[in-house]
Amino acid sequence: MRLHAANVLIKQGKPDHAKTLMATVDEPSLQGQKQKLVAQLAETAKK
Repeated sequence: MRLHAANVLIKQGKPDHAKTLMATVDEPSLQGQKQKLVAQLAETAKK
């Protein structure tokens, strides 16, 4: 749920809040999804 919320925050242009939320996710099975969001965050930072 937190990763989904972070995705929404990225789309809303709130990268700092998204980073804070993603930092709370440490479940090994979610690391792939988390890395996708980190990459998405990096892409939006370039724009």
